[in-house]
Amino acid sequence: MELHGPWVWELYSTIEPRDYFRRFSGVVLCADPFRETLPSELSNIMNSVDIHLGHRLPVIMVVDRSKKLLKGQTAALREIAETLSVPIMFIRLNTGENIEKAFKNLTEEICMCK
Repeated sequence: MELHGPWVWELYSTIEPRDYFRRFSGVVLCADPFRETLPSELSNIMNSVDIHLGHRLPVIMVVDRSKKLLKGQTAALREIAETLSVPIMFIRLNTGENIEKAFKNLTEEICMCK
Protein backbone atom coordinates (compact mmCIF):
# COMPACT_ATOMS: atom_id res chain seq x y z
CA MET A 1 0.00 0.00 0.00
CA GLU A 2 1.24 3.47 -0.84
CA LEU A 3 -0.04 6.52 0.94
CA HIS A 4 0.18 9.86 -0.77
CA GLY A 5 0.12 13.07 1.25
CA PRO A 6 0.50 16.75 0.38
CA TRP A 7 3.84 16.07 -1.37
CA VAL A 8 1.99 13.98 -3.92
CA TRP A 9 1.40 17.01 -6.13
CA GLU A 10 5.17 17.39 -6.62
CA LEU A 11 5.28 13.81 -7.91
CA TYR A 12 2.02 14.17 -9.82
CA SER A 13 3.28 17.18 -11.77
CA THR A 14 6.47 15.37 -12.87
CA ILE A 15 4.88 12.29 -14.43
CA GLU A 16 1.91 11.77 -16.70
CA PRO A 17 -1.33 11.41 -14.72
CA ARG A 18 -2.12 8.12 -16.48
CA ASP A 19 1.23 6.67 -15.38
CA TYR A 20 0.67 7.93 -11.85
CA PHE A 21 -2.87 6.58 -11.47
CA ARG A 22 -2.05 3.30 -13.21
CA ARG A 23 -0.24 2.22 -10.03
CA PHE A 24 -3.46 2.47 -7.99
CA SER A 25 -5.69 -0.46 -7.07
CA GLY A 26 -8.12 1.67 -5.09
CA VAL A 27 -8.68 5.16 -3.75
CA VAL A 28 -9.25 6.37 -0.19
CA LEU A 29 -10.86 9.79 -0.23
CA CYS A 30 -10.02 11.47 3.08
CA ALA A 31 -12.84 13.96 3.50
CA ASP A 32 -12.30 16.98 5.74
CA PRO A 33 -15.83 18.18 6.51
CA PHE A 34 -14.55 21.65 7.32
CA ARG A 35 -13.30 22.33 3.76
CA GLU A 36 -15.75 24.52 1.88
CA THR A 37 -14.61 23.17 -1.48
CA LEU A 38 -14.74 19.51 -0.45
CA PRO A 39 -17.44 18.36 -2.90
CA SER A 40 -15.67 19.79 -5.95
CA GLU A 41 -12.23 18.61 -4.77
CA LEU A 42 -13.41 15.02 -4.31
CA SER A 43 -15.30 15.09 -7.59
CA ASN A 44 -12.22 16.42 -9.40
CA ILE A 45 -10.02 13.67 -7.97
CA MET A 46 -12.49 10.96 -8.99
CA ASN A 47 -12.99 12.43 -12.46
CA SER A 48 -9.23 12.67 -12.97
CA VAL A 49 -8.70 9.03 -12.00
CA ASP A 50 -11.61 7.90 -14.19
CA ILE A 51 -10.48 9.93 -17.21
CA HIS A 52 -6.83 8.90 -17.07
CA LEU A 53 -7.48 5.21 -16.42
CA GLY A 54 -10.59 4.85 -18.52
CA HIS A 55 -12.39 3.01 -15.73
CA ARG A 56 -13.48 3.43 -12.15
CA LEU A 57 -11.35 2.10 -9.31
CA PRO A 58 -12.74 0.85 -6.01
CA VAL A 59 -13.17 3.87 -3.74
CA ILE A 60 -14.06 4.59 -0.14
CA MET A 61 -14.59 7.97 1.47
CA VAL A 62 -13.42 8.24 5.08
CA VAL A 63 -14.29 10.98 7.54
CA ASP A 64 -12.63 11.49 10.92
CA ARG A 65 -15.20 11.93 13.67
CA SER A 66 -12.58 12.64 16.34
CA LYS A 67 -13.64 16.27 16.12
CA LYS A 68 -17.28 17.07 16.73
CA LEU A 69 -19.08 17.63 13.47
CA LEU A 70 -21.34 20.62 13.11
CA LYS A 71 -25.08 20.22 12.69
CA GLY A 72 -25.85 19.07 9.18
CA GLN A 73 -22.29 18.03 8.30
CA THR A 74 -22.98 14.31 8.57
CA ALA A 75 -25.94 14.59 6.21
CA ALA A 76 -23.90 16.76 3.82
CA LEU A 77 -21.07 14.21 3.80
CA ARG A 78 -23.48 11.37 3.11
CA GLU A 79 -24.94 13.40 0.25
CA ILE A 80 -21.46 13.96 -1.24
CA ALA A 81 -20.75 10.22 -1.03
CA GLU A 82 -24.09 9.42 -2.65
CA THR A 83 -23.45 11.93 -5.44
CA LEU A 84 -20.05 10.34 -6.10
CA SER A 85 -21.54 6.82 -5.76
CA VAL A 86 -18.94 5.84 -3.16
CA PRO A 87 -19.35 4.24 0.26
CA ILE A 88 -18.61 6.42 3.27
CA MET A 89 -17.04 5.32 6.56
CA PHE A 90 -16.85 7.42 9.68
CA ILE A 91 -13.66 6.68 11.61
CA ARG A 92 -12.02 8.04 14.74
CA LEU A 93 -8.32 8.68 14.34
CA ASN A 94 -7.91 9.27 18.07
CA THR A 95 -9.22 5.79 19.02
CA GLY A 96 -8.73 3.81 15.81
CA GLU A 97 -12.46 3.07 15.59
CA ASN A 98 -13.51 1.74 12.16
CA ILE A 99 -10.09 2.29 10.54
CA GLU A 100 -9.42 -1.41 10.07
CA LYS A 101 -13.00 -1.93 8.87
CA ALA A 102 -12.66 0.85 6.28
CA PHE A 103 -9.50 -0.64 4.79
CA LYS A 104 -10.94 -4.16 4.94
CA ASN A 105 -14.02 -3.01 3.00
CA LEU A 106 -11.85 -1.35 0.35
CA THR A 107 -9.61 -4.43 0.12
CA GLU A 108 -12.63 -6.68 -0.39
CA GLU A 109 -13.89 -4.39 -3.14
CA ILE A 110 -10.46 -4.41 -4.82
CA CYS A 111 -10.32 -8.22 -4.69
CA MET A 112 -13.80 -8.54 -6.23
CA CYS A 113 -12.76 -6.30 -9.15
CA LYS A 114 -9.75 -8.37 -10.16
